[in-house]
Amino acid sequence: MQCPKCGTELAAGDADIGRQGKCATCGTLFTIAPPVAGVAVPADPPLVAQPAVPLVAEVPGKVQAVAILTIIGGIVAILITAAYVVSCVGMLWLPWIYSLVLGILALARGVKIVNGTRPVPSPKTVAIMQIINIINADVINLVLGIVTLVLLSDEEVARYFGGA
Repeated sequence: MQCPKCGTELAAGDADIGRQGKCATCGTLFTIAPPVAGVAVPADPPLVAQPAVPLVAEVPGKVQAVAILTIIGGIVAILITAAYVVSCVGMLWLPWIYSLVLGILALARGVKIVNGTRPVPSPKTVAIMQIINIINADVINLVLGIVTLVLLSDEEVARYFGGA
């Protein structure tokens, strides 16, 4: 196949069809299309082909810190929920349900960030929910939420989440 911009001959296998490729010469990103009938495919493709752009991006260190704080907060919120339910206080104090919802959302968002799959919505909402969980005497999530908001104000982290 050829680069759509500069015409450089590139090699791509059948497994690459539909994925993103990058030209080694000009850097153009393009979707790898199936070969067109009647077009000769070179027997020895040149070694200038770039592998497809990975679908999983490398996660910067501060973003990983946000993800870890979010996951820890989720685990703590679920443990607090369990404590309320097991102690029978949950029958009298219903805001434990908020802690359960926070725990599930925080775990889901944190794991998605750690995996590096895109797009990743900003965990700002989860951080605010962590702070609000002080209604369940959750001081740990209060601190984690504040630290997460501070990290989210960092330029590199904000850029990763699309300026959110």
